[in-house]
Amino acid sequence: MTKNSLQGFLDDLGNQAGTRFVLDENGSATIRCDNQTEIVVESHDVMQLIFVHAPVLPLAGIGDRAAIFEHALELSLLSLGTGGGALGYDRKADQLVLSFSSPVGALDGRSFVNLFANFITVLGRVRAALGSADPATAPWEESKIAEPLAGICQTMQPGHIRV
Repeated sequence: MTKNSLQGFLDDLGNQAGTRFVLDENGSATIRCDNQTEIVVESHDVMQLIFVHAPVLPLAGIGDRAAIFEHALELSLLSLGTGGGALGYDRKADQLVLSFSSPVGALDGRSFVNLFANFITVLGRVRAALGSADPATAPWEESKIAEPLAGICQTMQPGHIRV
C-alpha cells in the first residue's frame, strides 16, 4: 500500500519535472538534483511511512568533529533548525544525513511535492549552517543547492535521475 502511494506521489512530482520517477523493487528511488545532491525517497510498508533523506556533510578529513556534532545537535534541538527533520550520523558512509518521515495517510500528491520542495530548501540551509561550523572544510554552500521550482529541483533533467 505505501509503495503504491509513494509511486503515485512520484508520478505527481515527475509530471511537474517533465520526467518519470520509478521506485525500485525495494520501494526506493534516488533523485539527483545536482552534482552534490541526491535525495532518496522510500517507503516502509509495515510502518506505513514514507522517508526522505539526503547526505548533509561528509566527515572524512574534518578535524574537529566534536564542533560539527555539537552544531548538528544545536540545529536538531526541537527540530527548529531542521524544519521538522532529523539529523543523524551514518557510520558506514561517515557522513551526517538529514531525514524526514511522514505517515503515508497524511500525504497526497500535492503535499508530497511540497514536502520534497521544502526538504530541498531545508537541506541547503542545514548544509550552509553546518559548513559555517568549520568553514575551511565545508564542501557545500546553500547557493549550490538547486532552488525548488514548482516543488522540484530546478536543474532536474531526465539524465539526472538514478533509481
